[in-house]
Amino acid sequence: MFIFDIDRWVEIWVTITRNKTRSLLTGFGVFWGILMLVILLGSGNGFKNGVLKNVDGFSTNSAFFFSERTGEKVCRNTRCAFFFSLTIKIGSFF
Repeated sequence: MFIFDIDRWVEIWVTITRNKTRSLLTGFGVFWGILMLVILLGSGNGFKNGVLKNVDGFSTNSAFFFSERTGEKVCRNTRCAFFFSLTIKIGSFF
């Protein structure tokens, strides 16, 4: 059972030539899938590099404050309010 067995290659060639439409569509599908994978991976890396280049050195000595609702609603008399939490991030933005 060798990879260069002539009978195996003859059988593959006969199958490809007998089903030309199926072989062509299969080859096109494989080509299209690989092409889309390369394009999506390349564009994703390009976007990532572009964003990192734009914010490079942006927040080396910065502090960012984010407020968020805690979801706890407090009602007194006729007024209702939410409690807020404060998150402080010091240093790099990413």
